[in-house]
Amino acid sequence: MSLERNNLALRILPGFFVIFIVLFARLLGLLEPLELFHFDLILKLRRSESQDDRIFLIEIDEKDFLGMGNPSRIPPQELVKLMNRVQEYNPTVVGFNVLTDLIDDTDSSSIQLNSLLETQKNVIIAEKFLPPFIYPLPGIESERVGFVDVLPDQDLHIRRSILGSEDFQKKSGFKFSFSLLMAKLYLEEKGYILNNGISDEFAMRFGKIEIPRVYPNTGGYIRVDNGGIQTLVNYRSGKSPFKKITLRDFKSKDFEATDIENKIIIIGVTDPTRRISLNTPLSSDSDIESNLMDGLDMQAHFTSQIISAVLENRPLIKSWKGVYEYIFISFFGLAIVMWTVLASFHPLKLLLTSILMILLLFLTGYFALSVYGFWIIIVPEIVIIFFNYLIYLLSFYQKKSLKSQAQVEERRKVIERTFNIIHNVSLQKISIILSEVRNNQENNFFIENELEELSQGIREIGDYLKKEELTYEQSLYLENGEKLDLNNELHELFHQVYSKTLKRSFSALKTINVKIRSFDKISSDKMDFEKKRELCRYLEEAICNVGKHSHNATSLVVTGKNFQGFYTLTIQDNGKIEMPINSQGEGTKYALKLSRKLKGEFKREHIPEVGTLCYLRWKI
Repeated sequence: MSLERNNLALRILPGFFVIFIVLFARLLGLLEPLELFHFDLILKLRRSESQDDRIFLIEIDEKDFLGMGNPSRIPPQELVKLMNRVQEYNPTVVGFNVLTDLIDDTDSSSIQLNSLLETQKNVIIAEKFLPPFIYPLPGIESERVGFVDVLPDQDLHIRRSILGSEDFQKKSGFKFSFSLLMAKLYLEEKGYILNNGISDEFAMRFGKIEIPRVYPNTGGYIRVDNGGIQTLVNYRSGKSPFKKITLRDFKSKDFEATDIENKIIIIGVTDPTRRISLNTPLSSDSDIESNLMDGLDMQAHFTSQIISAVLENRPLIKSWKGVYEYIFISFFGLAIVMWTVLASFHPLKLLLTSILMILLLFLTGYFALSVYGFWIIIVPEIVIIFFNYLIYLLSFYQKKSLKSQAQVEERRKVIERTFNIIHNVSLQKISIILSEVRNNQENNFFIENELEELSQGIREIGDYLKKEELTYEQSLYLENGEKLDLNNELHELFHQVYSKTLKRSFSALKTINVKIRSFDKISSDKMDFEKKRELCRYLEEAICNVGKHSHNATSLVVTGKNFQGFYTLTIQDNGKIEMPINSQGEGTKYALKLSRKLKGEFKREHIPEVGTLCYLRWKI
């Protein structure tokens, strides 16, 4: 039972420690890279979605610049022609994502471009409002100017979109993002007006759809910069989420009129020598260059997720607030630790169960994010499962080692008990025979009878051991086959051992006329069965020694005294000993070993004219 309790503590306490370490590691942000990796992996594994035909992209790539004579900046006349041609097809919204740093403002046609953009009220103009600033064309009303700035995470992946922020340049007012203004203008045509949130008054809302905000500890993030109003991006999956053509294809009319009519048209530069591309959760770590996303596509994803959520109820990504995540992790960890402790598994079975639990966690996280847009944190739970398995494995093999040691100890005790039985039965009988032979060599009938008893006694040893092993824990078998119940009080057991042993056929015991016994009561609540057994064996051996070695004894006094917290078991006879008093037979060695185990004292001495005294004293 003690081993079980120790083993239980060995598994519970490290399990609680692991939960604490995991929570602390998460607070420090050490698990954030793994949690973001899990987030990216789910977005990559989603099935492909249908193309969002509400958005149409026109890119100005490297070949288009070459077709214009490879100028460092775009001639305004090219943009004027493009914008006029686009408006001919009656788009609902036109997103002009060409920043002024790529427009040749020295060209005389720049005034014409500026005037055109002022008059086309369905056009949203892009700017960069974080340093280094890139201002829009002058004269454009601020309500139609949105910023295209993004905030990369520490691994330079774009997972968040800024919807709006304070105007840092004017230090007053509020600015909206380029993608939000396009979605706002498009949804207004559908009857959806931008309002403040209901459950979160600082969030943005179109109709019943509230766009979830990013908090410092949203999902796997730990103390992330959540300046302004941000939301997680639910990128549209698939190889071609939007229709996209080049400027030259547009000039050659390589498209359908329905691709533009009543749609959102976004125009932007994708030439990698003039605009950088960025990593997203859809990027492949093994082939980063081919999976980078340009700013044109990124703004399309930002816009698409808003209008898809409002019009199609496509999920926006949300998660628990930080405190609820820590509560969930704590309760999950406690459940795992207690389940492992209370259940008894082979390590291989627990390994398979742990793997299944991890797969179930991953599938739950995948289903929640891909279907409902809910980001469930699973990395801390997986770490807890992993280390909990290691603790269980160590505990299992430690328990196995302790059990093996206990089995070795038990075998040692069996050997000792076997020897004691042989010593107390057969060897004692041999001592009697040798004594008789020395005293009367002609008494062959007696010798024959004793040898017969010896033979029978040896045969009974095996049966005796089998009986004792079957009921070893709570029983003691004496030489004549009688069983003593070790549940009895110790002083009662002493009475039984005394009475049964005196009936043994030792010649020295037959001459004893005066027999005195007295055993004080002793509580044995705190004494286990093994110690009771050994004390009874000691008393049996001591009385046998009187019968074997004492000569002409006429009195035997056996007492047990309980005095001042000590119990003294005394055996004294008045016979003459037939062996050196200083010699140590097996009985004496056994008594000394028992006294050490009880942390007591054993003494054997010969008192002239009185006899031999043996006593064992231990603290109760």
